[in-house]
Amino acid sequence: MLVGVFGGIVKIEKYSGKTVCIGAQIFNWRYSLIPQLANTLKSVVPFLYRIAHLMAENNRLLRTSFALGFIPLVVGLMIFFSWWAGKAWFLTNIHSLETAGLLWIPIAAFMALMGIFTTMLYLWKSRKNRAAVLKALAALFLIFANIPALFWVLDRQEQIDHRAYVRVYNQTGSDISAITISNAIYTAQLDGINHGDYETVYFYPDYNELESGESPKPVIMTMSWNGDNVTITLPDIYMGECVRLAINQTMKAEIID
Repeated sequence: MLVGVFGGIVKIEKYSGKTVCIGAQIFNWRYSLIPQLANTLKSVVPFLYRIAHLMAENNRLLRTSFALGFIPLVVGLMIFFSWWAGKAWFLTNIHSLETAGLLWIPIAAFMALMGIFTTMLYLWKSRKNRAAVLKALAALFLIFANIPALFWVLDRQEQIDHRAYVRVYNQTGSDISAITISNAIYTAQLDGINHGDYETVYFYPDYNELESGESPKPVIMTMSWNGDNVTITLPDIYMGECVRLAINQTMKAEIID
């Protein structure tokens, strides 16, 4: 029994010894792989880093391209709509915005050229990537969208400069059911104004301050008031002006400050 047990122990020890030897060989094999993996990683990591760095650099170029297309478009439109809202809503000629808009055109043109350059550079560095090509085309579309936007703004600005904005105040003591302001080239209409209220309208004077001389062409206001059609000749209102016009109880129109 003891021998058997001892023999069993010996076998187990021998078997365990083989196991330990095999485990040592596996351990030595695995240990020998670590330097190889380390050397491989040393060569792969810089390559991956270069790829990541290139991708980050390309993404910066792409973001710059979009920014150089987006900023001129948005800032230019903000200047224009602020100037337009000042005339139409607040009856204010903000001449500083006109100057800012004119100065912004060459600045926006320079930014657009820089955006084209950065987009071409991004496209060249990512020319083998189809997704990158599509992104570059989108950036170019945004940049070139500034051109029709500029022509639209210049066209609208010329039209608005030929308008006269008039805010009509009803101080007659009764409601006015309908109003028209007309001259030889244009007729503006208002549905009506309650007593104490006002409405804003624009029309196109067919003269400006320099051309008016001593006898400018008249502008006629016609309105329905207490069942009658009343006609009033308005004071001189020139192109580009924003005026407040009060209709009093004697059915006369007066420009107020």
